[in-house]
Amino acid sequence: MKMAAGRILLGVVLAVWAVVFFILALYFDEPLNAFDSGPDSFPLLISGSLFITSLVLIVQELRALPKSAPIKANRFRQNLGSAAVIIAYALAMPYAGYYLDTLFFIPALLLSSGERRWKWITALTAFLLVFNYLAFDRLLGVSLPRLGAAFIK
Repeated sequence: MKMAAGRILLGVVLAVWAVVFFILALYFDEPLNAFDSGPDSFPLLISGSLFITSLVLIVQELRALPKSAPIKANRFRQNLGSAAVIIAYALAMPYAGYYLDTLFFIPALLLSSGERRWKWITALTAFLLVFNYLAFDRLLGVSLPRLGAAFIK
């Protein structure tokens, strides 16, 4: 398979994914306050942006298809390691909560992808945790999964 064909396939998958999430976001509840943007605003924005980005990717790669090189699997072990870390992150989220899970996930993902600069790993992890806390908990009032939330019925 040629590289451009693989990217076209990726663009199609992302476009379908964006449409599914866009449709699901349309069924969110109305906001409690009529002046608020509501819980569907951010998912609609992200899925719309993803759809537009995937269309741009498809068009760019359609133009590059004739002169595209074949796909080579470089760093296959690091890619599998990163995929395993992402799956473990998703499975641990209900039990460990967002902040504790992310505290271990970001360094593990960076290490599995070959990053070895500890100052950079620490700074990036701290930045993402603080940014997400300020953006979601404080600014938007969205409660992210808490420690042990899977055990509460």
